[in-house]
This record gives sequence, structure tokens and C-alpha cells, in this order.
Amino acid sequence: LAEREQGARSGPAALPLALLCVTRPDGALLAALVGLGVLLARGLTRESLVVVVRLGVPSVLAVLGQLAFRLTYYGDVVPNTAHAKLALTTERLATGWSYVASAGEWSWPLLLMAAPAVLRPRRVVWLPAAPLLGWLAYVAFIGGDIFPGRRHLVPAAVCLGFVIATGMTDQLRKRPWLGVLVAVALLGGQARATLRDPENLRAMDERWEWEGEVVGRLLRTAFWREQPLVAVDPAGCVPYFSELPSLDLLGLNDRYLATHPPADFGRGWLGHELGDGAYVWSRKPDLVLLCGPRGHAAGCFRSGRELLARPDFRAAYVLVEF
Repeated sequence: LAEREQGARSGPAALPLALLCVTRPDGALLAALVGLGVLLARGLTRESLVVVVRLGVPSVLAVLGQLAFRLTYYGDVVPNTAHAKLALTTERLATGWSYVASAGEWSWPLLLMAAPAVLRPRRVVWLPAAPLLGWLAYVAFIGGDIFPGRRHLVPAAVCLGFVIATGMTDQLRKRPWLGVLVAVALLGGQARATLRDPENLRAMDERWEWEGEVVGRLLRTAFWREQPLVAVDPAGCVPYFSELPSLDLLGLNDRYLATHPPADFGRGWLGHELGDGAYVWSRKPDLVLLCGPRGHAAGCFRSGRELLARPDFRAAYVLVEF
């Protein structure tokens, strides 16, 4: 795409980019960054614009199709989670920068492998570098992520691999044995860093989601006929396994909570700031599961704390231990 003048070669890449736009709303950003990388790598010429158009048209159609579905089905331009998580505050930007910087700290061997592409750059390096830099900026802007394993940086890791390949190509041609030895040494260092990365260790140790399977199947077995409304903080695992009507107390899957944020929104823990005890009380849930899948007598987040502070809630509900 970057070095050849055969515009038709953009066809095989257009379909995966379009599918990416269907899979995730922010896939459109990555598709646009790939187009920018093509222009930076090839230069602003008529042929480059033709390549970008051929790359972009399927993605634009995919975005418009998904947008039409979202407007028809959900009545909104952006996903509910965008309302629940996005906030342009200094605290959120600081959290996002820390997320990206921490990943760089534990990926220093790969960054060293990318040094030849930076010290002696060729224009072709912009093809993966533009998506890489743009995606890192986007992840920092949205505040990073609370889950372990650095899942939001998977696209960046792929792009970094292409940057490394671009820079190492000339080195391997000039000094093949030295290039191979350096690459093997740095990859060994990266393997060691990956195995020691606290985020990867947390990903391997985290198991609370599977407690949601046990609790969810218990609720499904006990209450399938009654179909009670379950108000729940862990609104991914428990509703999935219980298959019961559920109210997400954190608002990621609730339209009202996501569009009625508190005054201090954007200054707390990402994805865990929303809540409204009065709204939850008005929904009259049959079961209330606070905090993790095991439940808790005290509220961990806003909805739970406000519910427990209501005398009418305490008078109408009783704490039951299964």
C-alpha cells in the first residue's frame, strides 16, 4: 500500500477494516488512521488519494450502516458505554496517560527494537506508525482501562510489530547475524518483562468473574419461572449466566444512569462512577446484589450506598444469605 503504485492492492485490506468498523465503533478511528498512514507514507498524490478512497469507502459504508442500526434500535449516535465512561477531565487524562506509560515501561525491549525505524526512518514506516501513535493518543484520551492485561493496547502492539519489521529489514540485510542476535536478545528480554508485568499477573490471577457464573446459575435455577428483576453491580457475568431481567447499578447497560451522570463525573474510578439510589428505588427490583458476585451487606458504589441510606428501602427489603 505504501510503496507500490498498484492501487488495486488496497482491495484485500479494505474488507478487514470495514469489518473492524462493524465490530467496534472506535474501529472507524483505526481505519481512518490507516488511511492517514498511507498518505504520509506515499505522499499526497492523486494515486495515494485513490488508494485511500478504495480503502475507506467500505469502512465508511460500514460506519453508516452501524450508525443507522444504532439510531434505529437504541436511538443514539454513540454506544451507552460512551456516555458512561467518556469525560474530558484532567483526572481522566492523567489516568489514560498512566495506562499508556505503564505499558511502555514493560515493553522497553520492543521499543528498542523499533529504534532503527526511528533513527533512520523511511517514509514507509508511517503506514504503521500513524495508527500506532493515533491509537495511543486515543487510549490516553478515554482514560485507559480498569481491566487487567492491557486489552486496549492490542492494536498498538500489532502496529508496533510492523514498525519494528520496517526498521529491522535494512539491519538484517546489512548485518544479518548481528541483527538476528540483537533481535533474539531483545525478544528474550520482552518475554521476561511480559511474564513479570503486574497487569499480566493480575490477568492470570483474577477469577471473580467466574464467581458470577456460580451465582448466576444459582439465581437462574431458583427464580427462572418468576423472572425477577435483579439489580446488580457486576452486570456482566451475573446477568449473562442467570439470564434474568437485570438492572445495571453502574449504568453501563442502563440508559437513564448513563445519561444522568453525577456532578463529580470524570473524577472517579472509570466505569464505576454512575449511580442513583432514587432511580433504582423507582424500578422496584426484586433482588439486589451489591458489590461483587458474592454480594455484600454494604454498598460499594453510588447506587448501593444511596439505596442503603433510604429508610423506605430498609423497611421494604431484607438481607438474605444463600
